[in-house]
Amino acid sequence: SMLTESGGADKYNMLLDDTLWRLVCEWRGLHHVVFNPSRCAACLVINNTPHYVQINEVELKEGKDYLIMGAGDGYDKDSRSLVANGGAAIIFAYGYVPSLTDLAHVKLQLFTSAFTAVISTRKNRTEIANQNGFHAGYAEKVQSDYWSKSVITIN
Repeated sequence: SMLTESGGADKYNMLLDDTLWRLVCEWRGLHHVVFNPSRCAACLVINNTPHYVQINEVELKEGKDYLIMGAGDGYDKDSRSLVANGGAAIIFAYGYVPSLTDLAHVKLQLFTSAFTAVISTRKNRTEIANQNGFHAGYAEKVQSDYWSKSVITIN
């Protein structure tokens, strides 16, 4: 992982990142390219600000479905908010089985009170735009032909 460890919060973030990587690896194992191929895009969002950050909307542009998983007490499911000072959530999207006419990529647009982002399995399609005075950016972006893994930090 490209996240560095230097203290308690960073150690927690490293554990979250390891969990995200295990999720991608499990998906790859269960959706083997030869027998049951299906792409996935996994994104960990970490809120390092003193403010709650709300997930306003998720638009699935390509793919089968997505889910949002909170990390511990760091995500308020009812308000769809990442809590202040270290709140985190994983957005996991997956695709259909590809066919000869459809590569079945995964792409979603994430709208939050701090940023908007595009998360995709297509090369060079991930992007992020800050809003409301927040500074969000990719701490990590890793891709292969069948999966993508990214970490967005909000400061």
